Amino acid sequence: GGILLKPDVIAPGVSICAAQFDGWLDDNQCKDDKHIAIDGTSMATPHVSGAVALLLQAHPDWSPDTVKSALMSTALDLDLNPKDQGAGRMNVLNADNAEIATAPQSISFEFKISEQSHKETITIKNLKEEKTTIKLKVLDLEDGNGNSYEFASFNVSELAIDTNSQEDFGFIVNIPKDVEGVFTGKIILTHNDKEYVIPFIFERF
Repeated sequence: GGILLKPDVIAPGVSICAAQFDGWLDDNQCKDDKHIAIDGTSMATPHVSGAVALLLQAHPDWSPDTVKSALMSTALDLDLNPKDQGAGRMNVLNADNAEIATAPQSISFEFKISEQSHKETITIKNLKEEKTTIKLKVLDLEDGNGNSYEFASFNVSELAIDTNSQEDFGFIVNIPKDVEGVFTGKIILTHNDKEYVIPFIFERF
């Protein structure tokens, strides 16, 4: 049970030219008579796998969580709901240049109508060899009907993180008594004019 934010990221998956099997989908041929253009997750997934391979080649010391964070936090926002795009459309060059990593990479939680407040702890890791400062803001906290709210905040407004070190911050939801439903939004971390995103979803019932 429980609510979970998926997808993590999206990748190109429409009219992707790929090798053809036998005579399958002959009317969809592209490039030549050995390739076909197809849509779907089967086309998007190899883009992500290839991106992960490139990132691990460039950063052999990165953990799976760091790779996931780099791909998600630097993704391009397509102005879709996080339930449709996750963090956004992945951008491998942005991910390669990621200077921080987040844990978790997205936030999902639920709490009961009897509870007024909920806190999630997020860890930011500095991947660079220099001290860094991160500023925090919340974007687009809204319910399923597109109504906007302002009951999410942080326990700090910025974080100073030493070289190769990490710091935590608290993401806090203080919700009015009678408000319920599913809410989505994004936490934006700003560092050196670069923005990193942590999408979130939560349900109160």
